[in-house]
Amino acid sequence: MATILVVDDDRDICNLLTDVLEGEGYAVQAVMDGQAALSALRHQPFDLALVDILLPGLSGLDLLKRLKEQVPAMPVILITCKQDPETILQALRAGAGEYVTKPFDLAYLRAAVRQALDKACLPLAQASHRSEEEEARWASLSDREREVLARIAAGQSNKQIAQTLAISERTVETHVGNLLEKLGVTSRTEAAVWVWAHGFAAEMGLSGGTLPEKNGGFS
Repeated sequence: MATILVVDDDRDICNLLTDVLEGEGYAVQAVMDGQAALSALRHQPFDLALVDILLPGLSGLDLLKRLKEQVPAMPVILITCKQDPETILQALRAGAGEYVTKPFDLAYLRAAVRQALDKACLPLAQASHRSEEEEARWASLSDREREVLARIAAGQSNKQIAQTLAISERTVETHVGNLLEKLGVTSRTEAAVWVWAHGFAAEMGLSGGTLPEKNGGFS
């Protein structure tokens, strides 16, 4: 039986998530702030954590970073009240494996938890749950577009990308426009979220939002 840590400062949300997850056969401990979550983690191991982004005191993002430092292999799902690409990107870069929004789609929540737990049990090579469409979008990118995309996901501006790749900023803009169209997104931030959310960051050598010092071509 998997054990799940729920962290949310809304007692009603804690009760809802506890009822839903216990109904799926999981053991659940719910706490209402980040310090209580860290204390709970010192007393017992957890297989997964659900963390609200808006917590009193230690923020959800800061707690996420602390959890990944202490238990790197434990999957963390971020809870957010709106589809905010910038916040979601920060969380994905910090190590969140997935995010769910309030009000909850309970079917999606159950599936996200189940997938995160399944993925945590698999070797890295088998851990992808990408759709055929996502794989096709990735395959449609040229090597140069993947290089540009990796640097977008790492937080570089068009000017920085141009300097790094020794190409003009106008050329970078062209590559960005092409890759946005191929990925079916409308902004650089959405493109970066796409990379992290679908597990392509690891293939690009991204760790914590940064590229390795030397980066070859992408396959």
